[in-house]
Amino acid sequence: MQRTSIFLLFTFLLFVLCAPGEVHAQTSKAAPSSPPSAPEPQKAAPSSQLQAPQKTVPSSKLQAAREEGQQQQLTGSLTGDNLYSNPALSMTLQLSGNWQIMDDKMKRVAGMMDDENDAAGQGEAKTHSLCMGPLCETPENIQVGLITQTDQAPSVIFILGFKLAPEYLDREQHPLKSFADMMLRNSGETPGQITADGPTALQLGGRPGYRFLVRRAGAETSQEAGYIVESNGYLLLMVAVASPASDLPKLQAEIEGVQFK
Repeated sequence: MQRTSIFLLFTFLLFVLCAPGEVHAQTSKAAPSSPPSAPEPQKAAPSSQLQAPQKTVPSSKLQAAREEGQQQQLTGSLTGDNLYSNPALSMTLQLSGNWQIMDDKMKRVAGMMDDENDAAGQGEAKTHSLCMGPLCETPENIQVGLITQTDQAPSVIFILGFKLAPEYLDREQHPLKSFADMMLRNSGETPGQITADGPTALQLGGRPGYRFLVRRAGAETSQEAGYIVESNGYLLLMVAVASPASDLPKLQAEIEGVQFK
């Protein structure tokens, strides 16, 4: 299985229903019933009776609308600053405090996205051509960052959904734990981080999942927790980074209270 970083630059395809307006036919006034001595030209209908044809929406605008709609489905939304919902994952996550969804600038600072110029020049085409494993870049992948609104060091939750090809949905051939073990190995290879616990089997929203804890070298307590679960054909990875580290148990409890429809 090919190793892949959890931080990938995803290209979003977006979808919304839209149809161009119809052009209405125009009618003319009928000629008089009694024939005149000389033919008279037909009178034009009053301007108030004419219906101007509706302008069709350019295809580029339709595509932009579709992309915006699909991006909203993949990104999800926050209600009341702390209730996160994601339709693509059929997922609801109730948090405490005030949160916001990261914009692209925040994602780049957090390392979730490459620099625009670098990605355009080399990243996207290379990733598509080389990736042969289950966690490859696809237009349906989900990449969301939630961050607390604070003047201090923020807490962060990364929500990454990998749309799996049908062959990787067979849990007899590809057990969920095998994905958890792979993520665990990758986290353990990150410089300055030590795997503190896991993978530990648990239920997430009534579905089987796994959790692992990571702490920084020299630290006594864990500051990060990772979760893996499957929803709607997605392999869902949630990584919580608490600040301060003492807030991690509360953040874990909230994530472990996730709901799936």
